Amino acid sequence: MFANYIPMMIGPIYVLIGTIVLFVLLRNGKLGNGTRTAVLTLSALLGFLAFTPMFPVQFQQVLLGKGPDGKPIVAAVAIILLLVLSTFITGRIFCGYLCPIGAIQELSYLFPTKKMTGQYGRVLYFARSIVFAAMIISAVWGGGIAMLEWSGISAFFHLQTGSLFFYIFAVILVTSVFLYRPFCRTACPLGFVMSLTSRLSIFRIRSGKDCSNCKVCEKKCPTNTAIIVPDRGGECYLCLQCAKKCGRDAVSYSSQRN
Repeated sequence: MFANYIPMMIGPIYVLIGTIVLFVLLRNGKLGNGTRTAVLTLSALLGFLAFTPMFPVQFQQVLLGKGPDGKPIVAAVAIILLLVLSTFITGRIFCGYLCPIGAIQELSYLFPTKKMTGQYGRVLYFARSIVFAAMIISAVWGGGIAMLEWSGISAFFHLQTGSLFFYIFAVILVTSVFLYRPFCRTACPLGFVMSLTSRLSIFRIRSGKDCSNCKVCEKKCPTNTAIIVPDRGGECYLCLQCAKKCGRDAVSYSSQRN
């Protein structure tokens, strides 16, 4: 009986260990490019090999009143709740590094080409709010429609190349080469919730006493919404681009306010 739950626990265990390790590395300023890429790659591979930790998908299953793979829904609810609560302390470490869906988009964005920049952040956030409301309505009052399946997540990570949905996510992935995390920022229901809770996170990207208020960090933020100085970092994926571009080393992952 216990053996039946081992595959289900791979994702939660990975997220637990990964969150702790990444938190320590971020806190000490030791998360280099090599380590960052390795973690993102491992997370993406877990999505293909075991379809885990796919908590955005499980979030939708909970909305539909189902547990993952027929397992008890209580366990899924507890894990998702703990994950959301963790953002009050660590910020969006899961979204940034441990979610296979986010990780593969992050890896795609690393491809060296011209990026779509500009003030898209607020527009995408508004779009995701609408999508989130539609998911709630369709799941609870719409006869249990699983809207997230339309994005092709399951088909893509299960390599179901004969499915139209596989190519829908493939298009999303190609888009993520140019536009930062299009799925996360327009359709992820768990990401929407975490964007709200992480605004109150104790540890987050902050500007320190050496900040000259030059706004370079804000301009380099790929979401165009994780504004550091006014402390509105709900959409921050901890990519550290702001810290890398700061000429004064005044940006860091910290609990200290200015």
